[in-house]
Parts: sequence; structure tokens; C-alpha cells
Amino acid sequence: DILKMTKKIIFSSGGTGGHIFPAINLMKYFSHKGHDVLLVTDIRGNSFLKNHTRFRSCIISTDTPSNKNFFRKIFSFIIIFFSIIRSIFILRREKPDLIIGFGGYVSFPILLAAQVLKKKIYLYEPNLVLGRTNKFFVNSCEKIFTNSNKIKNVPKNKLHKFIEVGNIIRKEIVNFSSIKKKNK
Repeated sequence: DILKMTKKIIFSSGGTGGHIFPAINLMKYFSHKGHDVLLVTDIRGNSFLKNHTRFRSCIISTDTPSNKNFFRKIFSFIIIFFSIIRSIFILRREKPDLIIGFGGYVSFPILLAAQVLKKKIYLYEPNLVLGRTNKFFVNSCEKIFTNSNKIKNVPKNKLHKFIEVGNIIRKEIVNFSSIKKKNK
């Protein structure tokens, strides 16, 4: 129901294949339905768009403070602060109807900016363990879609927000016939 009114959707994804491929596949779906889509990711994630030139993207440089010494953690927090400021500018310029986060530390700044600006947030967890970024935003998101109902690290009082949708895969894979499968 929410998507009937939605015109512009910002997707935010970490730069690894496990995060970016579901985001691109969902971007294709919503783009074909007439929605204006934008991907916010890092340089790694943006490199996956080379075969999808019809999609716009914004690159943010961010970092994770995990597993670093004290000085590197401080530097990481400075980078994160500036990526949050950039994310606020992106959201004010683009005026999205909603933001869908796919996890990864790259999603953190845009989701935090969305939270501050009171934008609707939806999440997708592609892994079997709820990631740190998605766990951080589970309180403020509308719903969190998962590939499995066996996700670990889920806050028990937020189970009502979780909806199992399975893996978000390419249309070509969904339509792959069983005859071709046998021949492969």
C-alpha cells in the first residue's frame, strides 16, 4: 500500500555483493514500476552499477570504527560524521518518499540522516545474522525484510517488524527454466 503513493526511493547498501545485488535487483523492480530510484553506496558498491547505467547513484565515503586502535577509531568517527552531513544534503536535495537500507556500514550515515529528518525507513537483511547497522535501526524502521525467518541476533520485542521475503534475486534467475537447468 505504501508503494502506491511512493514516487522516489533511495536505496542504501554496503559495497559487497551480498548487500549490493539485492539492492540492484529491487531497484530494477521499482524502476520498472515507474518509481524514481537512487542508490547511495561507496566506491565498491558503485562499481557494480556499470552494467546498470540507467540508475543514478551517490557515493559516500565512510568508515567503521570496529577493530581499530584508539586513533583510528577517532578518525573513523570523524569520517562518519562528515558522511552523515553529506547524507543530510542528499536527502534534502532528493526529497525521497522512503529509504530502504540493505545493511553494511555504508548504510549507516544515510539511515541516520533519514531518522533525523523523519523519513520512512525500511530495511532488508541479506544475512542469517542481523547486522550491526540494521540492528541499530530496527527501532526506527517501519519493517525489516529478511531472506529467512531464522535470523539470529533479533531483538525479541521487535519480531513484529520482521517479514520473511526470501532472497531478492535477478528476474533472469527466477525465470530460468528447468530444461536449461538440466542442460547446465
